[in-house]
Amino acid sequence: MKFRLLMKRFVVVILNPLESNGWTSLVINHGDIHRMRREKHTKTDRIDAQLKSRELKDGRLDGIHIPEFDREELRSLFRRRIDLVKDFRRIKSNIKMELLYFGIKEPEELDNGHWSHDYRKRFDDQVFRNPTAKAAPAGRMRFFRFVEQELRDVSTQLRRHCSFWYYL
Repeated sequence: MKFRLLMKRFVVVILNPLESNGWTSLVINHGDIHRMRREKHTKTDRIDAQLKSRELKDGRLDGIHIPEFDREELRSLFRRRIDLVKDFRRIKSNIKMELLYFGIKEPEELDNGHWSHDYRKRFDDQVFRNPTAKAAPAGRMRFFRFVEQELRDVSTQLRRHCSFWYYL
């Protein structure tokens, strides 16, 4: 039987073709390999290969869990949502900062984490002293609306998938 060691950083896509061709794959965490005191300071590919083969021969090497493709695809959708939330917060902060820079203060009742339709209407109706001053905040607001819609779409896809597969 062929046996192949793969480091944790390899992409999951590589493993299935290897296993379908008769290779048994083992993804390992490099930190799980026992090193003697003198081996901790010297690190080369040759020494790493010897250590890995010694651990494997002695039966002390356990592989880490490799998620299935469906799970990885779901994770990528979660990662996309996390990125969108970061963009959403960042663009809101940038818009507020720019309005403060121009000396425009938000009313107390509208200054919260949720931007209502009233808040957005107030922003759209905002009059600037110079017409070119509105170009940058208006562009940021268009990007805000795009990110908000994208975030809603991704969240809907996540809820639909998770309710179908995980909450039956």
